[in-house]
Amino acid sequence: MFDRGILCIPVKEGSKYPDYKAMGLAFDKLIGEQKAISRLAFDSLAFWLSQQPPDREELTKWFRSHTGNVGIVTGLNDLVVLDIDNPSYYDLIYSSLSKTNTAFPVERTPHGFHIYLRCGGERVCSSLYYHGIRIGHFSALGGFVTCSPSILADGSRYCWLPGRSLLDCQPIEIPNLGALNLRPIHPFRQLYNLAKFGSFSPEKR
Repeated sequence: MFDRGILCIPVKEGSKYPDYKAMGLAFDKLIGEQKAISRLAFDSLAFWLSQQPPDREELTKWFRSHTGNVGIVTGLNDLVVLDIDNPSYYDLIYSSLSKTNTAFPVERTPHGFHIYLRCGGERVCSSLYYHGIRIGHFSALGGFVTCSPSILADGSRYCWLPGRSLLDCQPIEIPNLGALNLRPIHPFRQLYNLAKFGSFSPEKR
């Protein structure tokens, strides 16, 4: 993965959260049960790693004795992930992407699918809408996704579709979410923000 410009990080066993201890960070002592600080640590770490990724030696240290789950940092080298919760919408988006390229990484998640793509520019994490219906999340700058072969505490797991892992094929380039009829914000909310503020900010997941 490292040689393909993909950054993997250790994730706590049975969890979706980074294994800070494996990475040599003392965040756990600060976070405790405070969700706001947990979110801040998560976002800050993901953003920092996308701008200053570790070298191979540091990465090896992180995983040397790690036995938990695995995550992939998004935003690095324009990597983005469509985290789709509803299988029916996955079929629509998959079909649209397949018209131009039939080989791109896809994995089954406990609740849906991850589609790995590349999208230039400073794309940030947001909600994901298809014709006004919220269908999942968009993971980009400041985010990361848990990936195969991770297993959650309830026994549900992540697994690559046959021949569709990040080792089998490369994420394909899309110009923007609009090319797939997707938006980072509900259309009505976008119109409201444009009318009131002259701009809009994507909705955080």
